[in-house]
Amino acid sequence: KDKGMSEVKLRVRLERSVLGLVALEEEQEAWVPGEQRRIVATVVSARHLPKMDVVGLCDPYVVLEMQGSEFKTGVSKNTLSPDWNEDVPLAWLHAAAEADAAGDVVVKVFDWDMGSAGDLVGVAKIDAGVVFRRKVGAVSEVTLELEGVGKEGPTGE
Repeated sequence: KDKGMSEVKLRVRLERSVLGLVALEEEQEAWVPGEQRRIVATVVSARHLPKMDVVGLCDPYVVLEMQGSEFKTGVSKNTLSPDWNEDVPLAWLHAAAEADAAGDVVVKVFDWDMGSAGDLVGVAKIDAGVVFRRKVGAVSEVTLELEGVGKEGPTGE
């Protein structure tokens, strides 16, 4: 692939809580009564973003969506290569069946604009079910190519 493809880098880990106590690393894979699990994504960076603003470069931020809930990072001003390193904890799920049906974590990069909704820069997806089947506490780093990048591409149909 072309070295200049727009991409976003994440670190994802699985966290569990039993009766309100968060366990960061646990060998046990089976869910126990009263247990909840969630994905915590660290939005690390993005590279090769397109210039989106008439004046300046791009003011990117990331929105993670899972099962109808949205979680946002802060805005990085005037850059095509932002570094966020922000932890974004997603919603707690309460049973293995719920995790299996979680669908995708949708990763959207937007360009912030004062006084209006952000412009979509690009979209990528992670299969949440795959993350929920991993060992609790294990960290994976993934680099995702953004689809529909920039002003010329699709805008989030």
